[in-house]
Amino acid sequence: MSSGHFKQDLFTQFARVGKALANANRLELIEFLAQGERSVDELARVAGLSVA
Repeated sequence: MSSGHFKQDLFTQFARVGKALANANRLELIEFLAQGERSVDELARVAGLSVA
């Protein structure tokens, strides 16, 4: 793999992470998970979703 191809793949992965973190709801869930293990029910409650 060439250096240029490696860099492009790396930047693509960074962009994917950035897109995932660009949502306020996702950031709230990540912050909640950073405080400790949580159940699906707890995550759903924080996100305002139902568990189906």
